[in-house]
Amino acid sequence: MKVFKIILPLLLLTGCFSRQAVMTRDGYADVEVGMAASDVQKLYGKPYNVYSKGDDKETYEYIEKIRMGNEVIEQRRYYIVIVDGKVIGKYMKLSNPPPFQSIYSDDPYPNY
Repeated sequence: MKVFKIILPLLLLTGCFSRQAVMTRDGYADVEVGMAASDVQKLYGKPYNVYSKGDDKETYEYIEKIRMGNEVIEQRRYYIVIVDGKVIGKYMKLSNPPPFQSIYSDDPYPNY
């Protein structure tokens, strides 16, 4: 019973510290043409947005915010183009927020 009282809180604490998969510049570089869309989602989680372009073409959008303290100094949007469940291409957009504008936006992911 003592072991259970020690192990249960430790298991609960480790669950609190697990991090969700996030797309980064290094992760984006690792996405290759021909990779399965399901593998992309396993590695980097659910996309922020999925844009459907026709019957079998989708574009996954992932967002990475680079922060300095509480300020967002750069926002990277990674786009993965999927056809028939496979990656056929990818592109990235970088943006810097205008000064003081981000605090007035209701959108948690503003499109700068």
